[in-house]
Amino acid sequence: MSKAGVPLALTGHMIHLEYHVTSPWKCMAYCLVEVTCESFTYLSQDNTCELNNRTGTSSKQGLRERPGTEYYERMNLHR
Repeated sequence: MSKAGVPLALTGHMIHLEYHVTSPWKCMAYCLVEVTCESFTYLSQDNTCELNNRTGTSSKQGLRERPGTEYYERMNLHR
């Protein structure tokens, strides 16, 4: 998720940092395994993945511009 191509990241809600992550897809897999993960930020320059326990819309701090990042929110699909 980004706004008009602006690299974003959520600050203040990281619950886990994973190293040596080579793609946002792998970062997503880590988030799906972690029950408390609601969003994640992939940092391509560092090959790291930040798992968050909040989303940009649920956080008072919200999203901030951060070069070299890709931010995604986990979707819960209920039937």
